[in-house]
Amino acid sequence: MLNVAFSFNFYVYFFPESEVYVCDFHREQCWLRWLSLSKHGVTSDRDQLLKLMRDIARSTTADEFSANVKLLRDSPMWAKNAALRQWFEKTWLQQYRVITF
Repeated sequence: MLNVAFSFNFYVYFFPESEVYVCDFHREQCWLRWLSLSKHGVTSDRDQLLKLMRDIARSTTADEFSANVKLLRDSPMWAKNAALRQWFEKTWLQQYRVITF
């Protein structure tokens, strides 16, 4: 499986002026794979978590992003699963950047 944090850090380190993007397909693929593994303890909540995560990814403003992150963090699934919190915070939320076109 792709180590997202390593990939981001690699490109940022060697190409500091570059913007790094992840396509929706590969982001979704990574999320689905992680959420589908029973060892993570979220398979029964997968659809609800995907909706919350997709809302974060599809945010169009920093305020909307913050509100959507708050919804995820306030969810019972987030509160009861340390593996989810660590994975999503370190792998995905840490990579958040506001990009204007």
